[in-house]
Amino acid sequence: MIRRVNRLTLFALATLSGLSWASSAEAGKPVAAPPPGCSTVTFSVTTLDCLGFYEGNLVAEDGPKLTQALGLTSGLDGDASSLLEKIEWGSGQDGNPIDFLTSLSGKTVIGIHFGGGRDGYNGTGFWLLDAPADTDKITWYSNTQSGISNAGLYLTQVPPAVPEPSTWALLLVGFAALGGAMRRLRLGNNAKVALAYKDT
Repeated sequence: MIRRVNRLTLFALATLSGLSWASSAEAGKPVAAPPPGCSTVTFSVTTLDCLGFYEGNLVAEDGPKLTQALGLTSGLDGDASSLLEKIEWGSGQDGNPIDFLTSLSGKTVIGIHFGGGRDGYNGTGFWLLDAPADTDKITWYSNTQSGISNAGLYLTQVPPAVPEPSTWALLLVGFAALGGAMRRLRLGNNAKVALAYKDT
């Protein structure tokens, strides 16, 4: 009986020591950090809403990554249903400010992929911004995220067309000429009516 207990005890101790060895081996492995909140990145324009971060680079022009990105961006705004523009930076560059070719205005949905840098998260975040009319650059700030490699534009409002000053001047000259012509026509008609009245 004592021998049997000793065998069970030895088996239990061996099992426990194996588990503790395995857990200490696991403890030596780096643990993947959870995705940060998207508020870890701020912008030079007002942030209305945000999503992220999502693992990997989702700023893609086609394929399943684009489909996944559009599923996310449509959650920020239903009109954000296509990739309008994509910017890429080379290795070692950090795109700040982000300068889209498209003029930004009003509700603007962007996605940014960060490579992670030293302490950051390697993933893509999405933001709904409120850009003043004719914004051409957006600056981003973060204490943790770096290594930006891609930025995508999914939605921006088209600013209303405002005529150039020369167009306004031409329009005013045209109104003045039209007014002058109508006045001459009216004066000419009055003179004919007066002559016809005198003849009778």
